[in-house]
Amino acid sequence: MDFKLAIMNIKKTLSMKIICLLFVNLFLWEIYPMEDSLPLLRVFPIYRKEECEWAIRWDVCLSCMRQGEKYAQKIIFLEDKPYRLHGCMHPKKGFYSWDEEFKK
Repeated sequence: MDFKLAIMNIKKTLSMKIICLLFVNLFLWEIYPMEDSLPLLRVFPIYRKEECEWAIRWDVCLSCMRQGEKYAQKIIFLEDKPYRLHGCMHPKKGFYSWDEEFKK
């Protein structure tokens, strides 16, 4: 008999916890919407010409290597899909997009 009462108490506490979690998720989600995520910066060390073969933009990779810099991708997460900017990582200037730099 005590075993059945213990199981009923556990069921009641679990159901109350589930109801509280649903309340928090449904109502507070609208009050505190999710923020946009920060862009991700991926930097790849490159020391030889052969290492650029795997790069998405091998021409950018080779250009960065010739300048003594590292190939980098800045990934911006949009709602529908990620968007990638390809460029170089300079120790002092930081990341700069290859397309923007060389179009000038």
